[in-house]
Amino acid sequence: MLSVILYGRNDDHGYNYHKRLAISLNCLAEILTDSSDEIIFVDYNTSNELPTIIEAIQDTLTVKAKSLLRILRVRPFQHQRFAKQTALPLLEPVARNVAIRRMRPDNDWVLSTNIDMIFVSEKGESLSQIVSDLKEGFYLLPRFELPENLWELSLERLNPAANISLLRKYSQNLHLNTVIRKEGCIQFDNPGDFQLMLRKDILEMGGFDEQMLKGWHVDSNLCKRMSLAGKAGCSLEKHLKGYHCNHTYKESFLHSQNRTQNDWYQFVESSSITPVLTQPNWGLVDEEIEEISLPSQAHLNATLSSLERSLARNEEFLVTPSLYNRLVYSPSRIFVYLADHLCNLPANTNIVYVGYNLDLACKMRAYLTHRNFKGQLLCQEEFAAADLYIFDFGIDEHSTLGQEGYEAGRKKIKKILSAFFATLRGLRGKNQEAKFIGINVNYTDFGIIFNRHLSVRLNSYITGISYGYFFPKKRSRKFSISSPRMKKRAVLLLRYLIARHLYGYSDTIRRFALKIFP
Repeated sequence: MLSVILYGRNDDHGYNYHKRLAISLNCLAEILTDSSDEIIFVDYNTSNELPTIIEAIQDTLTVKAKSLLRILRVRPFQHQRFAKQTALPLLEPVARNVAIRRMRPDNDWVLSTNIDMIFVSEKGESLSQIVSDLKEGFYLLPRFELPENLWELSLERLNPAANISLLRKYSQNLHLNTVIRKEGCIQFDNPGDFQLMLRKDILEMGGFDEQMLKGWHVDSNLCKRMSLAGKAGCSLEKHLKGYHCNHTYKESFLHSQNRTQNDWYQFVESSSITPVLTQPNWGLVDEEIEEISLPSQAHLNATLSSLERSLARNEEFLVTPSLYNRLVYSPSRIFVYLADHLCNLPANTNIVYVGYNLDLACKMRAYLTHRNFKGQLLCQEEFAAADLYIFDFGIDEHSTLGQEGYEAGRKKIKKILSAFFATLRGLRGKNQEAKFIGINVNYTDFGIIFNRHLSVRLNSYITGISYGYFFPKKRSRKFSISSPRMKKRAVLLLRYLIARHLYGYSDTIRRFALKIFP
């Protein structure tokens, strides 16, 4: 019967985003009772390193909410077609259209709402029951505001029935139900928090207007177009109340004074507005959109299946100067942290691994196969063919190479270092978004080189991994002579020059320096 569409991303949008989202989703699920009802959440432009926001909060969702949820993931590369037209990381009309294009075709109704709304019926009916009795049309609802401390301190994520009951019981006592009306087709302030329409109508009209890429007024534009199509909005305020979890304590990109906005005249008041849009491929209909299922244990299962055995004993390291430039490592220990970087990749990502560790490469392949990975794992220098490059500056401690000795190993790893520099030269200016992972770089000369050429996220020694990206184009390396950091930077530069240009003597030079400067 009803498809509820929402959108968001795994960021920190406004005050206590995770709790607002969980409360809203659980309360929505609570009032859906038809067997064909669904909640479609479009996760839009979350970083490839992160899970979708719904996966991140799945432990705070009810069983019913999980059963109704469909998660559609729009990747950053799919957002790129719009990136030159807007600075916003999250595009409402595109996200909503993605859901409309992929909702259940047998559902007649679509509810476009937001991730911080709670709906309370007057007589305890479900939303599905209310919708089932409606005539064809376009329906709106006034929005009531819940103060931050009211919803944060008085509502519980996992108790939607109690939340709805509390608002039904105390909203009048708390003077929450103030209706803000507007003249004309928009009818209410913030109309986008409840826009109920027929699926066939929104499809015929071409969805939400994807020219509106600067934020705000997408909902008002729909009201105007519906009105022009002869579908003036009807209010459901006698059947339902909508409460918005206010979140203005913390500034967000849509609520700052310097925010950008879609032009009100162009998209709401102009006489040139037409009800039906002629926008090709709206809703990313030409793209394959990932759909993610809950509960999500795929990462844990794939990681466990890629490890043949458990540890017989815990590993232990004493951090002294003698540990510096340690060449060998345990592939199983490193793999657990490496898999963390593979977990949320798009399924068609190509990965290049440059190194000598066959066991680690086999574990990666096993993990990716378990996750139904469609991209290629290339154990060669395919400089322009990948989005992720893994450089392994170590050797499996159990392999024959690992038994050959330190000096022999250092000579082999120098070839990995040469491949690293060649890759940087080959990619610079071509694929600035490429991600680089360095294995066995922590507490080594290779870490100094890695940090010099990339914007690196540092990790602890135990992980064996650091990762980074090309520096932003406008990065400045200038610093004042009087800067307190000057001495540290000079030392780091000296260490870099030694590691890169005096590679064969770096250990000797370091030991000599430690004797002079203990």
